[in-house]
Amino acid sequence: MADPSPWWRGAAIYQVYVRSFCDGNGDGQGDFVGLAGKLDYIKSLGMDAI
Repeated sequence: MADPSPWWRGAAIYQVYVRSFCDGNGDGQGDFVGLAGKLDYIKSLGMDAI
């Protein structure tokens, strides 16, 4: 039988404010290109969700 508790109760969740996280196109503001470039890093931290 599956665990009845929600998956997120024991999850490590990494919150990102995209605009200040990582600049991917050189305009000085974070963007989704920058975030996408850091997904492997976030995964390596053991995060369950972003």
